[in-house]
Amino acid sequence: MKEICIIKLGADGDVLRTLPLAKAIRNKNKDSRITWITKGDIKSLIDNLDYIDYVEIYHIQQRKFLMNYITLTLNLPHLTWLS
Repeated sequence: MKEICIIKLGADGDVLRTLPLAKAIRNKNKDSRITWITKGDIKSLIDNLDYIDYVEIYHIQQRKFLMNYITLTLNLPHLTWLS
């Protein structure tokens, strides 16, 4: 099983615009576990989505732990959407 981690610490709108990517990743990797790391004030926006298994609040102390635990990490800075 793949352990996939999405890191998106931006504003609410940035996080919401990234959700379709998380859903697409789930559709392609049905047997994987998807963890989303975000800031505490955004956790409630994504906590109950069925295509995200875990939502964690980012703490700088976790960085070393995550590097040993996660198979794929996506750090999504500013995304430019094509229409």
